[in-house]
Amino acid sequence: MFKYVQMTLASNNHAPKYGTVGTSKRFYALWTEEGGLDLTHLIEGRVLSELDKVKD
Repeated sequence: MFKYVQMTLASNNHAPKYGTVGTSKRFYALWTEEGGLDLTHLIEGRVLSELDKVKD
């Protein structure tokens, strides 16, 4: 019936961290991805959409 946030994420470009709601920031864990952080394989050969071309 009601849904609440169970996990929070603190991020910058170099060291994203996560913890459960109410966790002190000193106990946040470092977020790691399996296989490293190289995501270029997701965009190789991708065609730009109209939204990709919009500049603010």
